[in-house]
Amino acid sequence: MIDVWIDELTPCLKDNDTGELVDTEVIRLHRKSFLSKYNQKNHWFVSCAKLHQKNRWNMAMVAL
Repeated sequence: MIDVWIDELTPCLKDNDTGELVDTEVIRLHRKSFLSKYNQKNHWFVSCAKLHQKNRWNMAMVAL
């Protein structure tokens, strides 16, 4: 389970310190090896590679 708090809806990511909106894009992740970079060792709540399942789409939001 991933616990998320949504405090405001914006069209993209927002820097809470400055209020600046950061252009973003949603991409589809095709390789499990890409997800393996995001794990508990580098302060992610969950090891993302464990979430990867065959025949399911894995999406990511990236800053432009």
